[in-house]
Amino acid sequence: MNNLDRRIVRLEQKLAVSSGLPALLAGWYEPTDSNNHELALSVNDEGEALISPYWSIWFLEGTKAEQERELELYRTKSRYKQPPWEAPNWNEQYVEFINGGCVDIIFCKLSEEEAERKRIA
Repeated sequence: MNNLDRRIVRLEQKLAVSSGLPALLAGWYEPTDSNNHELALSVNDEGEALISPYWSIWFLEGTKAEQERELELYRTKSRYKQPPWEAPNWNEQYVEFINGGCVDIIFCKLSEEEAERKRIA
């Protein structure tokens, strides 16, 4: 294996995150309190969880068990133990769509939740 092949393999390993549930990752530069009890919690009923003081995740699909497995994978990645790579803008969040997660899916999910709340009320 030549140097280029080794570099590609290393980059692929570094960038590989999970088995593939669509999700939205949000990162920020000012960390939440490291004693925040939500850091020890699992995925909530809406598919949301804190990965670290700098990152949260919102799973758009998958069972609770699948989401829990992926959350643990994200929590082991060094990338998510520090602020986002982008140049910091302290007033904004960094948002990343992964594994097919996209704005359209987010809006559909939010619309469905809104319709369900109105139906129940």
